[in-house]
Amino acid sequence: MNKSTDVSTWGKRLWDGLLRRHQSIIVFICIFLLLFLGGYRFNIRNAAIFSFVDALYLMFFYDICTLIHRYFEKKKKYHTYLVMFAVLMVTILLLVQLDNLILDLVSVERIPERDIYHFFKVAMLVLGTYITWLLSNYSRKQCNLEQLQMEKKEMEVRMLRSQLNPHFVFNTLNNIYSLVYTHDEKAPESILQMADMCRYITDECQSDYVPIGKEINYIQNYINLQKVKYGEKDITYHHRVDNTSLLIPPMLLQPLVENCFIHGDIATNANGYIKIEIGVENGRLAFEAINTKSAVSQVVSKQRDGIGISNVVQQLQHYYDKKYQLEIKDEGDTYHVLLNINLLEK
Repeated sequence: MNKSTDVSTWGKRLWDGLLRRHQSIIVFICIFLLLFLGGYRFNIRNAAIFSFVDALYLMFFYDICTLIHRYFEKKKKYHTYLVMFAVLMVTILLLVQLDNLILDLVSVERIPERDIYHFFKVAMLVLGTYITWLLSNYSRKQCNLEQLQMEKKEMEVRMLRSQLNPHFVFNTLNNIYSLVYTHDEKAPESILQMADMCRYITDECQSDYVPIGKEINYIQNYINLQKVKYGEKDITYHHRVDNTSLLIPPMLLQPLVENCFIHGDIATNANGYIKIEIGVENGRLAFEAINTKSAVSQVVSKQRDGIGISNVVQQLQHYYDKKYQLEIKDEGDTYHVLLNINLLEK
């Protein structure tokens, strides 16, 4: 990349940053100028006063629309429609009264015919602001959706690489081969579990959301296969779910589970352990994972890229924005992960 391209890219990023940071100020100035240019010919002072007040009020109304949408986005649509209709009516009436108050303060003569025109003008301003907000919100959603789809495909590729990597597959197949060779009764069950895991990744993970029951079943299969590998090691897994049809992004929890085995010391520490608990109650998911780790595993853990945690954080930011709680505690000899999110209804 040449120097001119670097300068162009830097300039574009700077402009985009300034535009996002000062977007409200720019919009306010545009609304003010449009209103002022429409009335300055009659009275410059009054036009400036009304344009400033109306522009400020419309900006406030724009922010109110955003807050209402965020609050009602997960509720029934007709609730949102009723609330927005009421807000529109109240906004028009309040702005009319505010402008009438200013008319009284600046001693402008009140003419009934002008009152009708004034009400019509205010109604058009408020409705225009609301329509602008609808278009802006729709455009923002489309941009976010496109970005989310692109990043989701990238995450799917990383997810497939991390979960179906040759190391995991070969180890599992070797373990299953040993079971078959020794005529262990667990061999057929392990083969079915491996097949079920592959089917889940290739089929179910193509959707944005999957039932929490299927995600938990995948984790159960994964842990069962790890138990075959580690034998009688202290590996405990409990889950309690009051509604298995609630939806969750696929493979959201799996990297946290996998990290317990990758970064833990259960293979070398006789007293090492892994404890994983998943609870779902009233639509709220609580995930907890604890694993012991040695000094060697701590060094290895720091050297690794941290695919599991970064993958989870990216998905949480995309699907839940800031509406999640993820806590990671490095407590010396143990690693402790806590995650709380609200699941979607099917």
